[in-house]
Formats: sequence, structure tokens, C-alpha cells
Amino acid sequence: MITDLDTVDGDPFKNKKFDVCICGAGVTGITLALKLSRKLNVILLEGGGFEYTDHSQDLYFGKSIGQDYFDLAATRLRYFGGTSNHWAGWCHPLDSHDFTSKPYVKHSGWPIERSNLDPYLKEAEYILDITEDSEEGQRDSQEDIGNTIGASTDFRQFKYKWSAPTRFGEKYKAEIERLPHLACYLNANIVDMSLFENLSAMEHVEVRNFTGKTFKIHAQTFVLAAGGIENPRILLNCNSQIQTGLGNDHDLVGRFFTEHPNKTVASFVLEDKAKEVIAKNWTSDRRNGNWYFSPSRNFMDQNKILNFGILVELHRKPNSGATFNETLKSLVCRSQWAQSAAEKLQGDAMDCPSEDGWIRIVSEQAPNPWSRVNLGQEVDRFGMRRVVLDWKLSEIDKRTIQRATIRLGEIFAGQGLGRLHIDDWLVSEGLDFPDNDAIASNHHMCTTRMGETPRDGVVDPNQRVFGIDNLYVGGSSVFATSGFEGPTITIVQMTLRLADHLNTIHGTHI
Repeated sequence: MITDLDTVDGDPFKNKKFDVCICGAGVTGITLALKLSRKLNVILLEGGGFEYTDHSQDLYFGKSIGQDYFDLAATRLRYFGGTSNHWAGWCHPLDSHDFTSKPYVKHSGWPIERSNLDPYLKEAEYILDITEDSEEGQRDSQEDIGNTIGASTDFRQFKYKWSAPTRFGEKYKAEIERLPHLACYLNANIVDMSLFENLSAMEHVEVRNFTGKTFKIHAQTFVLAAGGIENPRILLNCNSQIQTGLGNDHDLVGRFFTEHPNKTVASFVLEDKAKEVIAKNWTSDRRNGNWYFSPSRNFMDQNKILNFGILVELHRKPNSGATFNETLKSLVCRSQWAQSAAEKLQGDAMDCPSEDGWIRIVSEQAPNPWSRVNLGQEVDRFGMRRVVLDWKLSEIDKRTIQRATIRLGEIFAGQGLGRLHIDDWLVSEGLDFPDNDAIASNHHMCTTRMGETPRDGVVDPNQRVFGIDNLYVGGSSVFATSGFEGPTITIVQMTLRLADHLNTIHGTHI
């Protein structure tokens, strides 16, 4: 059953107590609602409606005061299905070493291992509509440029898998409507979360619709699944009983905001032999000219850097008629100073060809407690203080991208593939990143991070908020570190694991 709370008469929650209340109907909330036991009485709350509306999206407005970032109201969507409504579909699980501590990275490591999530991978792929033919990034030819780079002990070639992408609201709406044990309410905005008098457990959540009516929803277990920015925002705003907010005894809620820096770092030209090989193996597949690489653990440890993913992208099928020496001029043309000097030497304007392709890197961000989601003084229509985001990058974040790019350039030259022109911003001093590119990946992580103890995390290894017996948090806000991979498939894996845990503590199974 799905009901629009804006249209109800009376109080549909009076004298009711649910087994599980899920706050948020995005990837996490919908997955969890469908995987909990049919024996449980479950309520799923969505702050928006079935479609985008300005009055709902307005609640996501906030300020960004740190590293240049996207408009906070544009980087996520507030309606049924959540941010899956504009997800691009890239899927790759975290690497095993993403879960382990790095001695040169403070706050690194998870209290769980990837092996705790591996049993849920196949089901996560099914939920996300990933099929065996959705892999991208590796081909069979042994002469392929990707195999040449991947032969390095420093880099390994890997495959992305692709979701359609799955729009959770569209795909699962009918199933949610027909399930008798599951009640979903739209336009149900969380405005408070109240504890029992002893402060050890949640008693109810307070929701308000867009007509101004307020309701209280009681449950045995509560799960906050509103996203990597909204999860900490809600916890910090719910401070009527505990001044610092829920789960924030050690001032960790909202800290460690983590993104995936996502930048074009270089262009390249190919040597003649490499062009011939690529042209010979070319197919009509639109992803034919893409190769993906990540570092070996040894390369990371030797250079004391983080994880990253490299995209080597051809513009088009190589033109074997253009020689390496001719196309090498494109690297000179990328620099105004170098082009001017060359034109003076030859006494004529240069005919500048285009490069053969670009290099793009998506990288891990080091855990940083000063990178955080906080609250400002402005309030929304429900009196909830709006977000102030202070995204901060550190020296290791830029050094990771620098070292990855330089090493790739060495491999290009050493293996006779071609030459890289590294963008000026990357070799300059300082932490400034250019603002004329993608900036980051719209991935909001680690703001209610998982830890072994309340001093290093907001939630425990089962995603329960420390100090509150029946409050859990779902989604990428509970990640302890980010890796470089898009978080969606890991979110689904962790949600399936959470569903198993909740079914167990409620003494039920599907």
C-alpha cells in the first residue's frame, strides 16, 4: 500500500506500532523494505511524492563553504526512488584492501571485511539488473593497449558492470503497493526523532506533510536511510533531548564527509604502432575505446597513496594516416607558451591536430574529520536547520592523483604507446582543484561512519547507532572509507546484510 500523506483525513497511525520504520525511500529504504520478513509490520516513509516537485526539493538547499562543490539541491533528488532517479549505473564492488587499515592513512579501515559483504554480491547484481553481458573495460586481444598497461605490476585492468540504470521507484512501486505487510507513505517529512525518557532507545518519529499536519509514528526498530547528507542533518537537528543531536556523543555525526574527486588529468597522443593495433581490433561497441585501471596494493603502499580508478578514453577510432610526430604537436598546442615558442622557431603558425584521447581519474579521499556536514542558521519550511557543507581535501588526495598520472605517463612512453600531456593544475603546488570540470562524483559518504567503538564511529558493525538500542542507519553515510568505486552496489550489499540482521533480532525470516 502506498498513501500520499498530504491527502489523508485523521491520523492513520493512531494506536499503531510498527515492527520496523524506515525513513527514506531511495535505494537503501526500498531494498530494505522488500527484504525484511513478510511477518513484520513495516512502514516506509518518503519525504517527497512520486515525482519531482520544487517544494520538496527546496528542503535540500544548503550552503557549501569548503572545496568548490555542486549546488547541494542539484546533487540529490527528493522523491520516491531517491537519487536512483538520476544514477548513471556504474557498478563495481569495493576492493578487499579498501576495508583494511593503511598505516600511513589515519582513520582508515573498516570494522568489517569485504568477506562480510561478498555473500550478497549476486543478489545485489540481480536487484540492480546487472547481467553478464554488462561488463566493460577489457577485451580479448593480447595486443590491446589495455593489456599492455595492465601488464605493469603497478596497475591492473578491471571491468565495470552496468545497471540499466535501475530506477527504484519505477521498478519496485507495484510490488510495494501490493504487499499487505508494508505501508508506504509519501510526503512524510521527518521533523523529529524522540527517545524514551532514559534516552537508550527510540520511541517515535514525528513527521509532517506539506499541508502542515503532524503525526507520530511508533515502532520497535527505526532505520534512517535518507542519504549521506540528510542522515547527519536529521540526527543533528533532533536535539530537543540531547543538545548535540542523536548519536553525536563524540562529535562524529556529519564529520568525515567523503567524495570521489573526479577529474580529467591529461590528454595523450598514440604512437603509430599503437594506432595500428587499436584500429585493427576496433569494433562498433560504443565502449570500445575505454580502458579502466586501478593500482596494486604494493604500488599504493610504496607511494603512500590511496586507491584510484583510471579511465583511458579514445576520442574515436584512431586515424592511422596521422603519424606520431604529427599528432605529438597537439601536446605543444595544449600549452600557449610552448605553442608561441614553437611558432617563433618555425616562423609560421602551427597547424594543431587534436589529441587521441583523455585520461580521467576517480580517486579515493582520505578520511578527514574536518571535512563535514554541519548545520547553519537558516531553516526550511519545517523549522529544520539547513545544511552547511565544508568539503575538505588533503595533501594525500592530490598526491594520489599526481602519482597515478605520472606513472601512467611513464608506462605510455616506456611501452611505446604514446605520450601524455599532464594538465597544469595537477603539477602545481597547493590543494586547489580546477572548477571547470566534473569536480566530484555526487557520492556522499562516511558522515555517520561505521566504527568499532563510539570514539571512532557513529554506528557499530551492524549499523546500529551507538548508545541507542533500536536506531540504525543505512546507506553510504555508514561507509568507513570510500575506495574509488561508485557506492551503489556496496550500498545494496550492506542493506541486504542489514535486512538479515534485523530479521534475526526480530526472530523472523522471509
